[in-house]
Amino acid sequence: MNKKELAGKLNGLNRPFDVTKELEAQAARDGLVIVYGASDDLMEFRGAIDDEAGVNDGGTVFISKNDIGFDVLEDSCECGETECLSCFARQAIKARLMPEPPKIEAIWCGGGVGDPAWEYKTDIPHETFEVFGTFEGDDLYCRGIVFNVSEL
Repeated sequence: MNKKELAGKLNGLNRPFDVTKELEAQAARDGLVIVYGASDDLMEFRGAIDDEAGVNDGGTVFISKNDIGFDVLEDSCECGETECLSCFARQAIKARLMPEPPKIEAIWCGGGVGDPAWEYKTDIPHETFEVFGTFEGDDLYCRGIVFNVSEL
């Protein structure tokens, strides 16, 4: 499956939105990542990356390849711990000690009339899909994305 086909399968689904285990496993096998909003503070990653990031009111997340997979590095992390990968990477990027990895910006739109609660901005080649409110015909809740890790 490619990112366009996967986005097509996800497009138009309703909340509560969750990726089925079968679709998540297929996405992982094909190197695809599904990104979507959950509640008012989470950016979810399913498929080839299985993680989440706290992005209350929006935020930026960096995708970094490590020896065994991918890390999701939250730009908004402010814990200051030396063991915190997000803090370490953010400081190294700002000090230009390492290049900026691909990033995804989570934009909290608040879900006003005609606007989704969540949408995402990135330079990573991707396809979009839309998730609607709890009942069919409800307002748009999230404009998610699907990307292939081979294009990072």
